[in-house]
Amino acid sequence: MKKILEALEQIGLASLLGLSLSLSCSFLIESLTAVQRAETQVQKVVAELVASPLDEDKALILNITGNEPNRGIYGPDDYADLITYLLDEAQASAIVFNPPAWWEWSQQNTYEYEQFTSAVQEYENRLVIVASTSPLRDQTKQIIELDNRLVPISSSDFSPLVELKKIYGFFELVPSQTSDISNLAATRRFYPRRSFLRSDNFESIDLYNAAYLAYKKSGGSPLAWFDDWQLLLRIEDLEDVSYGLTEFLCSTEEPQFADGCSPSNLSIKPTGRVVFIGWSDPQNPIESKFMPSALGDLAASEIQALQFLNFYSQELYQLVPVICRIAIVSVGGLLIGGIVSGRFLRLRNANRRQILWALLSVPELFAMYVVLIGAAMVSGYVLPIVTPLAAWSITALAMGTIQLVQRQKQLLQAKEIQVRAEQQQLHMAQQQTATQEAIIRQVGKRLHRLASDIHNQPLQQLRLGMDRLELLALKQVATADIESSLEKLDLANQGIRHTLAELRGFARKVNLKSVTPELSQGLEHGIRRYVSKLEENATLQLLCEFRLESLVEDNSNVTWLDMREDIFRCFQEAVANVARHAQPPHGSATRLTIGLVCQEGRCDLSVANDGSFDEDAIATSHYGHGSRLMKTLMSDLPGGSWERVLTTDGGVTVRLSWQHP
Repeated sequence: MKKILEALEQIGLASLLGLSLSLSCSFLIESLTAVQRAETQVQKVVAELVASPLDEDKALILNITGNEPNRGIYGPDDYADLITYLLDEAQASAIVFNPPAWWEWSQQNTYEYEQFTSAVQEYENRLVIVASTSPLRDQTKQIIELDNRLVPISSSDFSPLVELKKIYGFFELVPSQTSDISNLAATRRFYPRRSFLRSDNFESIDLYNAAYLAYKKSGGSPLAWFDDWQLLLRIEDLEDVSYGLTEFLCSTEEPQFADGCSPSNLSIKPTGRVVFIGWSDPQNPIESKFMPSALGDLAASEIQALQFLNFYSQELYQLVPVICRIAIVSVGGLLIGGIVSGRFLRLRNANRRQILWALLSVPELFAMYVVLIGAAMVSGYVLPIVTPLAAWSITALAMGTIQLVQRQKQLLQAKEIQVRAEQQQLHMAQQQTATQEAIIRQVGKRLHRLASDIHNQPLQQLRLGMDRLELLALKQVATADIESSLEKLDLANQGIRHTLAELRGFARKVNLKSVTPELSQGLEHGIRRYVSKLEENATLQLLCEFRLESLVEDNSNVTWLDMREDIFRCFQEAVANVARHAQPPHGSATRLTIGLVCQEGRCDLSVANDGSFDEDAIATSHYGHGSRLMKTLMSDLPGGSWERVLTTDGGVTVRLSWQHP
């Protein structure tokens, strides 16, 4: 259960990392010109694959072109006559009129628009006046300028006689800067309905897109969509339904339009069509209001006609809003992080081929998203394509790289742990070997010392006593002399017994597998532990003070292990002497100070007390055995020495010195 929870936690963290990477990549990628161009082109291709071609039979574009000699003389009355003719006699279904730009800053009075406003009032159900605005973003209300001179005004209260939202339709005008890919993308997106603030009174007004308002006025059936979602504009070539205004007027038989005309016979008539009137003059881009597109710069009237034909086809594709695009990228990032992490967990001991397959399996998500794109297009929605796929690809590679790095790190850590364990085992084996060799040395040295002690003291005394008994027997000396010889024999006997007792105790303590237990963690630890043991069993009742420096000890060094045993044996003997002879009731000591100093490889271990020894107790001990032992052991060490110093305050200091290996 614990492993499952750990795996879920790892997958969860990887999913969050995938989410953050996907969002970061999408924001960066979406700002790239190449990505925007690719997104626009891919959406166009997908829409063309799913949708039917636009029906051009319902639109007619009449533009003032650069080749028309009369392009600057059309005034409000001329346009009023044109509107009347198109709607009455030519039987156009509706008109979308783009007022000339110069009308906006002209000083013409309201009465000069009377004929035009009359036409507006008469044909308000079949006429749409375009009010241009900059491209709309988010849900911020933009200010829109509605020219009140173009609508009939009541003479009593100066209010419009027609409802403005029924005659005006907005149009998102994109600047014609083909080098700016964001403008090219903006041309392909438009809102069907938005709220604005009027420039004259800052009141809110809801307006339809000019093309959609014309679609409704031409009898189009209502369409359902989310009002705050953008629509995708499918762009096709409309040259077959686009004419110059003069060319069209000269094709009519009306006298007011025939003056100065050369013969013209158009195959396309306005009957039953929505007519879009505007400008298409490269020499006058302000009037023409050119916009960038995949087919080059198109006049505003041509874009409006394309929007209308998109509505008429009833195959509208809504672009999901920003929040939905973020949600799509986020969900994909979460899935990618979880998929990559989960498959790497399953391939904990996988080879490179399996790891590569785990990374390549991410396209399964891409395939699912492509299917989702197709289903959305069929339902009328356009999902982002290039941006999420690119962001997810980068995220998958990044997550795979992170997982590979983590896997390699784990392998290195496991290898390091294995090497460390092997080194530790080797070190332990070396320590064990060194310990056993040190113990063997200690056994040999102790046996040698015991043999020397027996030979030098008890055996010599025994031999001397026996010799004297033989002499006394020959001389038949007094009983007193015999008793003196017997005392010597008794002392020899006691010495032999003491030595044998020590030998038995040593034999019981010999362990060929470990050193003295107190020294397993070093000399300093052994000193503290030994003193603590004496204090616990009340053998040592003095106030103890430690002044110990740490030593650098190599437990695999046979020489040091052997030396440490001898040093510790001497230390034990020195402390035992203090406990037996210096502390009350045998001595006057109150404090025991133990110091360990090591400088430049020279080490000194001191055992000092502040009182005098019991001289009588020392006299009855076994021939000063402890002092001789310490002197013998320390003299065998490299640079070793032993000394006992009387201090000025009457105390005694035993100093053990050696050269540290």
